[in-house]
Amino acid sequence: MDSKKSTGSASTSKSGLKSGRGRRGKKEEEERRLEEGRKINKARQKQEQEEKERQEREQRLEEERKNRDIKVNEIKSRELNTFYDILTEINLKLENYHKIRREKFKWERYMKCDGSPDPTIPGEINTFLTLWKEDDKSEDFKISIENINLSFKLIDELNFLIEDMPESDQSKILIENYRKTIYDLEEVTKFKIDQATHAVLLNASEDTDPETLNFSFSNGDSNIYFCIWANLSHNKRITSFNFPTQNFSFQLPRPLTLAHFNLRCLFTEYDFYTPKSKTFACRVKPEVFEFDPVPEIKVEEKKENEEDDNEPTEDPDVLSPELKLLMEKTISSTHEDEDEKSEEQIEPMPKIEEEKPIEEPKETISAEELAILQELSDSFVIDLRNYQPSGPILHIGLYDIPPQPKKIRHLVLTQKDPNETLVPFTYPTIDSSLPKLSWQEYWAKKQELENQSASNQTEQNELGDTIGSKKLDLNSTFKSNDLLESTLGGPDESMSTDKNFVKGLGSKSNEQLIKSIKNESPLEITYKLPTSVFFAEAPVLARWDESRTHWRTDEILDFKYSDDQKEISFKTYHFTPYCLLQDRHVHMPFQLWRMAPRESMNSCMFTLETSNFELNIEIKFDQLRVYVPIRPANEEDKSKEQKKSKQSLSKQSKPEKPPRLDYENQNANPVFMKVIEPIANKWFNLREFKTLLRSIGLNIFPEPDSEKFVTITSKNKKLEWKIHRNMALCSCLISMAYSKWNSEIETEDKIVILYQKHTTDKEPNQELYKCLISTTDVFYVSESNENSDDLDQNIAPGTQEHSNMYHLCLEDICKNDEELINRRINDIDPLYYETCLDFLESVKLLTFS
Repeated sequence: MDSKKSTGSASTSKSGLKSGRGRRGKKEEEERRLEEGRKINKARQKQEQEEKERQEREQRLEEERKNRDIKVNEIKSRELNTFYDILTEINLKLENYHKIRREKFKWERYMKCDGSPDPTIPGEINTFLTLWKEDDKSEDFKISIENINLSFKLIDELNFLIEDMPESDQSKILIENYRKTIYDLEEVTKFKIDQATHAVLLNASEDTDPETLNFSFSNGDSNIYFCIWANLSHNKRITSFNFPTQNFSFQLPRPLTLAHFNLRCLFTEYDFYTPKSKTFACRVKPEVFEFDPVPEIKVEEKKENEEDDNEPTEDPDVLSPELKLLMEKTISSTHEDEDEKSEEQIEPMPKIEEEKPIEEPKETISAEELAILQELSDSFVIDLRNYQPSGPILHIGLYDIPPQPKKIRHLVLTQKDPNETLVPFTYPTIDSSLPKLSWQEYWAKKQELENQSASNQTEQNELGDTIGSKKLDLNSTFKSNDLLESTLGGPDESMSTDKNFVKGLGSKSNEQLIKSIKNESPLEITYKLPTSVFFAEAPVLARWDESRTHWRTDEILDFKYSDDQKEISFKTYHFTPYCLLQDRHVHMPFQLWRMAPRESMNSCMFTLETSNFELNIEIKFDQLRVYVPIRPANEEDKSKEQKKSKQSLSKQSKPEKPPRLDYENQNANPVFMKVIEPIANKWFNLREFKTLLRSIGLNIFPEPDSEKFVTITSKNKKLEWKIHRNMALCSCLISMAYSKWNSEIETEDKIVILYQKHTTDKEPNQELYKCLISTTDVFYVSESNENSDDLDQNIAPGTQEHSNMYHLCLEDICKNDEELINRRINDIDPLYYETCLDFLESVKLLTFS
């Protein structure tokens, strides 16, 4: 019994323990649920609080934005009218000036009595072209040069009229006619150039070199220069000739030493070919902007609305029952009409959506763009948006020698030439496919050598620097053999002579090709680069392909460039125009720029520093010049002047030498100084100035599509457009300069430049420059400068925001000195403003620095 009792008590104790555990478990679960509920409530409250704070923050930001907009609108409404009035007056004066200038140009052209035709009158220009082309008489060479230069002047005049013509429907027709006239002038000019060469060669046998018995002729001017050599002796020992005036020489292969032919190399400043290429024209159109309208602060409308709200309204309870009934009928009828109209408008909408679903527009490529892409798919074709010709165009050609006069006793017999112009001499004569096949073999060997040099890159320390310094944009086409020599540790003798060149083709080459090259090897040309053109890097040599109208770099053998002697050499089977090209953007982006007013009104000095040179450009009214200081006369110069003054007046004095330029003060590259010496301190208009700088290899003018090829500081286009106009207006009062903060600031809607008040010819003090910050709405000054650790984007104490730079100068920089403002800004010459503005927009210094 005791055992049963003990077992019963044990079971009851176990059940009590289980029930206690169950109650504790339920209690813990309830506490856990309560805790989770509290956490959820706390998280919900936190989320609600954050949402409330976010809404309050957004509301506060929205209120700040509205207050900011109101403040900006107040500034604009107070200042923009005055600013716009100044610019409007300038633009009206310019419009009137250009209208008078164009009419005056037409009248002066009409009254011109120098015998030259008016290229804008079809009757005159067609008569001139017909008579000039049909003139089959052997003209004097000097007269031929004069007529050719006249043609170049007429072409330049037409190009100027096309650029100067305002946009209109009639102007498009005139531009097409002018371009057709330019084409006709070019074709007749090329024909007359060949005819002039033919006239020179008609009597070649009477003016031969007594030593070689061959004929040579070199004559011309700065626009066109003839170098002609005729092989009359057929002496196989005479294999080369040099024209020292043009630093041009050639070496003949053996077959040509025995051939009866003449070689002509023509140097022309005018480029007949580049504009015909599909890749020449810029396909990006510049954007057109307008100034923001002056905002109006609507105060009167609010008052009118308040008055309307305060007007007493009639109580419907006071109205009579008949009037109430009439009003109810009218309201119900108007509601019915509105419902019917809304149904009529709503009903057809679903049908339209079902019948014509909205589709996203697809981008299509035009036929012109497709043709350009096909052109550039060939890696040997030059992209003229990235490269531009530098220096004269070389027209290299082989021609037959016309029949020469023969003396028989007392008679001189001359066979009449039925062609009366140049006839091309065919070379090579055996195998017409020789140029292409020899190029393929040469290119394969060149690629093999480059691959070998690349595999040994780790063993050669200077290989990476050498290859990195050369441009590899066009499939390594532009690498010279100097590069191969430097990478392989010495010159490649297999490429040096015609015989070794054939050996260098290797055993895998076609035997027939080797035999052909042995018989008719290529012509070797050597040309020293003109000192009048600045080459910042090795130039690219290209030949003109007339069949496809583009410049290309293939089928030019053994091209070499000597940087020390500034000389190129190459071998070729193609007798066609050649040109030297360099990167259009080689001087971009710019390093630094500065624009400082001069003491005299309507002039400023613009300084541009690139990786290759520093250029000082002075703008005065509508003229520009490359400024180089004149070296002051020393004691030796003074003594020479005194000796000259003591000389007898009867003696004919020599023409005075131009003043010596101060190169030391410039601290510039001597090669660069030699290039700009002929144009230094000479005044040009902006069109002539841009053309001149581009022609001598100093292209500092980006194109609308240059952003594809240059790393720039991207900024808001309209803001940049607006700042250019403000800078041009205030360029006679404050000096402006490049700021490093402009590229470091994150947003595109802010532009930072340096400024200081400056009205003397002295150099601006660099320590006085402060930051001027421009946004899409306002201009203001900051306390920061170039030496500050960070850019302080807050308004400087004692200054305020302005809608334009004019009021910033008036109130903050000049402290309301109206006399100075009137003298340096309000009295600005419209032509100076236009020239300065056009120059700033051409250089694009705010984004390309």
